[in-house]
Amino acid sequence: DEDDQLGQPSMPSTAYTLKPPGEKHMDRIATLCEEEQEGVNIIVVGVMRTGLRTLHRALRNLGYSNIYDQEDIVSTYDLWDQVLRNKASDDCFRNIFQGSEVIMGMPTFCFWEQVVQLYPNARVILTVRNEDGWFESVRHAEELMHNDLPGAPLRYGFAMQRLEAYLMPSYHRFCEVLRFAWATTLGAHALAGEGINESIARSSYRKHNSYVQYALDGQADTQGKPKLLVYDVSDGWEPLCDFLGKDIPELEFPIVKNVPYFPGQQMRGGVSASFEQMLAPDSQFGMRIREEMRANLVKGTLAVTAILVSIVALLARTADVPVALIAIAYLVVIAAGWNVYVVISGLVLKVPALVVLPMAVKSFLIAGALQACLLSYGVLKEMLVVQDGIASPLLVLSSRFGAISCSAAFLLVTERRLTLGAPILSMAAFAFTNEASTWAGYEMLKYVSFPVSVLA
Repeated sequence: DEDDQLGQPSMPSTAYTLKPPGEKHMDRIATLCEEEQEGVNIIVVGVMRTGLRTLHRALRNLGYSNIYDQEDIVSTYDLWDQVLRNKASDDCFRNIFQGSEVIMGMPTFCFWEQVVQLYPNARVILTVRNEDGWFESVRHAEELMHNDLPGAPLRYGFAMQRLEAYLMPSYHRFCEVLRFAWATTLGAHALAGEGINESIARSSYRKHNSYVQYALDGQADTQGKPKLLVYDVSDGWEPLCDFLGKDIPELEFPIVKNVPYFPGQQMRGGVSASFEQMLAPDSQFGMRIREEMRANLVKGTLAVTAILVSIVALLARTADVPVALIAIAYLVVIAAGWNVYVVISGLVLKVPALVVLPMAVKSFLIAGALQACLLSYGVLKEMLVVQDGIASPLLVLSSRFGAISCSAAFLLVTERRLTLGAPILSMAAFAFTNEASTWAGYEMLKYVSFPVSVLA
């Protein structure tokens, strides 16, 4: 065995007997043995959706408790960011895997060669499965991602990624690790289109498995046993225990079927529970996001202020500056920025960190769309009442009739039936007050403009 953490060559056990036993000598032996036990023993290099969750639980049942898996990305994303940017040294990898007996999961399989070279005495397990079953599992995970809010960060376009990087750089670096692992396995644009390209995905899967077997073919560990095990979890305990030199446990071999498409989703068995706790609102990660967001919004406010001051100073030399208009525009921008902070900060306190930005952006888009609809509707109302002289009651009745007709058609198409949605008395009271309010609003438009009516 060797001291994996220090990267020193192995020392034969007979070297310990060359010195007479003494207190310091015995302490050194104990230290070396402890370091050997704490070193990386197993490296799992199989790609996602090849039974990694099942193998994770099986290894725990065999006594391996210190396992580095994708749940640990949340505490090491800064180091992985160096790896992704080609700035990582061996010490960087050692810091990522410090204290681990087993290394597995994303994005480790993307850098398996560097990891295997760093821990030359570790045994290597390549998890595989039927290619058709693997692709079907990947395709199903990608479909879930497109229909599930937590998957939104992995599918961001350029603009959202830039916003993400500016507002919450830590959150951005964390998501970049996940995006990199998916892109490396399934193709650079696997998450950007409507679906995964089957030819590219299958080709990547074959190339990875073939190259691992070619690179490690014939290699042996320090005891002369094969270094690589090509393992299908459907084969159960026997090949795994034989490879690791473990007795077959009496426990039934575990099976994990509900595998999340990214770390942090709930799954049966609770493997991801610790990760979800680390992404909780009161976690260190959540607090860091809030601090970064607050600081960057302050910087953005100062930048907007400086730009507006520069514009005013430039225009003041050539023309009359509508100071009131510029002041209003400035206040609108600052208010929007403040609302961004309030909404996102509130979400951080209530939901897991991974869904904060997509939920916030979705909320602002909905709010913006509603405001645009209300404003355009109000302008059209004012034109109809004031310019065309249409009677208010007629306008009220026609608009309500149109709304009811559209709603009924939508219900028939989506639910195949018509439902009122509320008790008849409650619906009648709402309809009466709503009609009266709308009629009063139309009458006001005869005397005041639409903006004044809205403010009133």
